[in-house]
Amino acid sequence: MLTLKEMLRATSRTFSIGIERLPGILGTSVMIAYLLLRVSDYFEDDDNISDTDKVHLLEMWDTVLAGQGDVTQLVARITSSDESNPDKTVARHAVQVLDALHALPPHIQSIIIKHIRNTTQGMAY
Repeated sequence: MLTLKEMLRATSRTFSIGIERLPGILGTSVMIAYLLLRVSDYFEDDDNISDTDKVHLLEMWDTVLAGQGDVTQLVARITSSDESNPDKTVARHAVQVLDALHALPPHIQSIIIKHIRNTTQGMAY
């Protein structure tokens, strides 16, 4: 299984450098938020997903982020066999990223979730 740092490095050579230099819980929180956004970006940007399905997947992801959806059902919808997209890899590991999010203090979780949901809703719109 990939670590969060491996996923971070696979999705960004430039952002990962700065994120990894952040101390302690700040660095961990920013890394998790970044990876959550990579999931949203995968659903928005993948050319193998129809526009209608993109909206539906982003709405499902928003529901998962709100704590009301089943992330395993969402991950099961990722069917393309192309493994060259690192954002897709992160999306397939969404359970792991969410587990890391839920290990953070509740007040940090709520800030991250609020902003990731806002961005995801904007993408769906």
